[in-house]
Amino acid sequence: PPLPESGDQPDVTTFYSIQNEFPEVYGLREGEIVGTAPPLRHAQARQLKGYLLFFEQLMLNYCAQLDNIQLLFSIRPEVDQTYFFQPLYDVPAARNLFMAFLSEVDGVSLEAGEQAWQTFKQNGNNGYIQAQKEYAEDEATFLRRRNQFTGHLLARFAEDLSNYSSWSIAQNGGQISPALINDKLAFLNGFSSLAHSRATAFDYSATRTDEQGNSTPDVWDSENVSGFEKRVAAKLGISGFRRRSLATSAGPDAEEGLHLVEHLLLRPGSEDSDRMEAANLQREEGAPPLIMIPDPYPFQLSIFLPGWAARFQDEEFRAVVERTLREELPAHLFSWIYWVELNEEALIPTVFTTFENTFRLWLENLHPDNPEDTRNNFVKAFNELAKSKYATLANTYQPFEL
Repeated sequence: PPLPESGDQPDVTTFYSIQNEFPEVYGLREGEIVGTAPPLRHAQARQLKGYLLFFEQLMLNYCAQLDNIQLLFSIRPEVDQTYFFQPLYDVPAARNLFMAFLSEVDGVSLEAGEQAWQTFKQNGNNGYIQAQKEYAEDEATFLRRRNQFTGHLLARFAEDLSNYSSWSIAQNGGQISPALINDKLAFLNGFSSLAHSRATAFDYSATRTDEQGNSTPDVWDSENVSGFEKRVAAKLGISGFRRRSLATSAGPDAEEGLHLVEHLLLRPGSEDSDRMEAANLQREEGAPPLIMIPDPYPFQLSIFLPGWAARFQDEEFRAVVERTLREELPAHLFSWIYWVELNEEALIPTVFTTFENTFRLWLENLHPDNPEDTRNNFVKAFNELAKSKYATLANTYQPFEL
């Protein structure tokens, strides 16, 4: 049956102090101890009240935690706490125990009594609130718990970012960084698109209109990429991923990215067409035999990554990238993963620049009427880059038994 349109929704933050249930002889409520009582009697009442407040604060915080449980599982980046609390202002005669904080009220003397107390309660950042915040959780505790909650949410959808998370934590001295949390949240916020488009290719027929009203192919400087590339970028914390030139900068600020080439799209249309060359895997003496694939076209793709990007220079991160690529790729596809390095002058090699230029031209002409020489030029540049000393093939497949 459908849920009722309206109903009772109890306020879980409501808390009735147990001090209201104590007999008057304990003197826990306002006015229950006369002014003529000796100081010892006042001290005994306040000591008992202070003892009870410890447990009542725990109960209040428990209620606040229930009231904010939706924030614990929120994927909004602005969430900045995982432990919540409430003030004890409604406990009988609570003002007597907050006298130490009342001196912080600017412009109000302690003799003002009720006025000072009301001003103190209205100050959302008074000393009592600040002490609660510091006690509840520090930044390290927040990041640790936030990481656990985001990991739980990822596990609900059978997603795993443990490879990237482990590397990030190790790089940060064993601590969880805000950047890692933001990367996980970005993945969760984009999960709908990343999930349903994971097996989709890029649309080579897509166009865009420039300022002059001319229609041009939307394949370069564009987010028109495959779902596989989007998922890999999201899992590696590469934000704003798009197909673009990776040869524009070789400095420390060089952006991360990759170029993916589907071999089947390069299949020759005639006997006179240039052909891709099968990759030649070199192995050391005594190493187990490697898998050789004589036909370079069916069920294969090549991935070129710029080894000069900041994180891509880290060998451990390269291992994370390679493992993520293989995990995200459908099992029936074989990947050739190349790391392209700088030349002897610490500059981007010309062979890679030529590869990018011909790659872009080929993509922009990728349709049934594609000029044959456009494909041939790219195949030549592809083969030259793959065989060059600047491209390192990362494939190493060991024999295995089922």
